[in-house]
Amino acid sequence: MTRRTTAAPPVVPAAQLQRAGLSLGGRQLWRDLELTVAPGEFLAVLGPNGSGKSSLLRVLLGLTPLATGRAEVLGRPPRRGSSAIGYVPQQKSFDPDLPVRGRDLVHFGLDGHRYGGSAHTAEAVARVDQAIAAVG
Repeated sequence: MTRRTTAAPPVVPAAQLQRAGLSLGGRQLWRDLELTVAPGEFLAVLGPNGSGKSSLLRVLLGLTPLATGRAEVLGRPPRRGSSAIGYVPQQKSFDPDLPVRGRDLVHFGLDGHRYGGSAHTAEAVARVDQAIAAVG
């Protein structure tokens, strides 16, 4: 009797950088960066102003090309406007009179890539509830 074992499919990293380097305005921000972020993993990017934290996010969003090396998001090269990755940009000012709830911000993550967003359908409300529950 021959016994076959099936190997589990390889886990595709959520984000991966290999020998990545980034230069902006003639200044090298980082080089030979090796980074693998597993699906579901949380990552904090810390450093002083000008060290390339926001630029790293711009690379993963497909907004800034690497000078050297390779970047992938979910096994593919990053591309601008990908629905596979979400990002809420840092804002220095916020209109205190703008009525935005936390639920609204989460909902922006579901459909913020569409001009005007979408209606708060039962499905969208359920997805927002699920996302909020997932992070407590």
